[in-house]
Amino acid sequence: MANLKGSTFLARLAFLDTHFGEEGRATVWSHLDAEERTLLEGGILPGAWYSREVFSKLVDLIDRELGDGDHRLTRKMGYFAAGLQLRGAYDSFVRPGDPDFLLAKAGNIWQLFHDFGRVEARTEPGRCRIWLKNLSFPDIGMVEGIIGWTQQGLELSGCKDIRYRYLPRPSPNNDAYEVRFVWRLE
Repeated sequence: MANLKGSTFLARLAFLDTHFGEEGRATVWSHLDAEERTLLEGGILPGAWYSREVFSKLVDLIDRELGDGDHRLTRKMGYFAAGLQLRGAYDSFVRPGDPDFLLAKAGNIWQLFHDFGRVEARTEPGRCRIWLKNLSFPDIGMVEGIIGWTQQGLELSGCKDIRYRYLPRPSPNNDAYEVRFVWRLE
């Protein structure tokens, strides 16, 4: 079974509360079963491991019920999570003016929060390619969250005019995603 650290869940719950409050939480909770609600209502510990399936369901529900279901909100959740993490416990991964430092640690950062898959990054001046591999099944929501997380990390590193695209869109037989970023560094 694939798992994520509780801090990943807690960042999404903080996003939900910050942007949608009690009403948004009630909307999402109405689509969860009793066991999922009980877990999310107070049983999450930052350093413990929890089911990827519950995480994906939570993120998908927030995106679908409170957004447009097009993963833009999923990307914003990743961006928000990176802000919490890279300005908090993991601020040592950010060096202003040096996005390559953060990107060189992408694989290690992934493993801090996930016990499945892997991330590889290759950088060149003003650009990088990131591969998400062995996710166990195609998961566009996971990719969108990583895009938001990476964008925030690049901004904290001093990058401007950040653009991205991902390719190819995986098939059921290929769950490797490639995301390309370009930016201007001031």
